[in-house]
Amino acid sequence: MATEDIKQTADRETLTLSSHPKFLALIEESRKSLRDEGGISEEEIRRRLGIPLKKSKRAAQ
Repeated sequence: MATEDIKQTADRETLTLSSHPKFLALIEESRKSLRDEGGISEEEIRRRLGIPLKKSKRAAQ
């Protein structure tokens, strides 16, 4: 029963956000910024957050 409630809530939230004008504007602004200015690599995010870098599969062999 509780699992079904969570699924219904998540679906309502998804539907609400996916059609909310302010949310859609924020997403578009973020996409434009990424196109115009680029983004941050996964390696840089990990470095900033102090998360160890993933070992490459080649290095592990």
